[in-house]
Amino acid sequence: MKIIWTISYGVFVVLSLFTILLEYIPLAVLKLFASQKTLDRYVIRTTSRWGRTVLKVAGARMHVSGLENIPDSDRLCFISNHQSMFDIPVVLGFLPPNIGFIAKQELRKIPIVHRWMKELGCILIDRKNPRQARRTIIEGIKQIKNGKPLCIFPEGTRSRSNQMADFKKGSLKLAIKSEAMIIPLTISGSYKLYEETGHIKKADVYLTVHPPIDVRQCDKETLENLAGIVQKQIQSAL
Repeated sequence: MKIIWTISYGVFVVLSLFTILLEYIPLAVLKLFASQKTLDRYVIRTTSRWGRTVLKVAGARMHVSGLENIPDSDRLCFISNHQSMFDIPVVLGFLPPNIGFIAKQELRKIPIVHRWMKELGCILIDRKNPRQARRTIIEGIKQIKNGKPLCIFPEGTRSRSNQMADFKKGSLKLAIKSEAMIIPLTISGSYKLYEETGHIKKADVYLTVHPPIDVRQCDKETLENLAGIVQKQIQSAL
């Protein structure tokens, strides 16, 4: 049985990678003659459809609430817990389009995935290199100030459960320095799609969008305790 499920997972990964490869071919053609606006529309439409398709094929029964809490602002920073490899499809498929991610440097080694991440405006960080990490934060601050929203997983890695690890020190620095509207997200149950058993299976997945926190309205004491405040808010929906 383990062999069968391992093969099923392998097939799932291969099909997912093959799909994003096929979707990149039209984008490569569009880059030759289309406007940036047309390219952006294609990227937004394709990544949103990909996120929903991946979750549907995996057997996710999605329950989304709180979308009305996302403000009409040109500076948005989404802060989420991180249970599963399926969390990125959740964000891409069910939140407003054009969100990039702060992601680990190792993803640069996957060529097609890296290309799509670049199109989304993702920023890769090397946690082992403090100097490079600081440059990444500066780049992220500029990006948010220019109207490009980012999503951060402050735990630093997947919990593979319904428990949350403490946020990494300084993980909200990007949101604070960019004076963004912080949108806390709770993703619950995504680990049951794969991480819980080691094979793909159906599960209920809940995405909760909490009320925003305006960094510009926070006093000094609130800013100093912001990571704990946001983490408590996210935990409340687990």
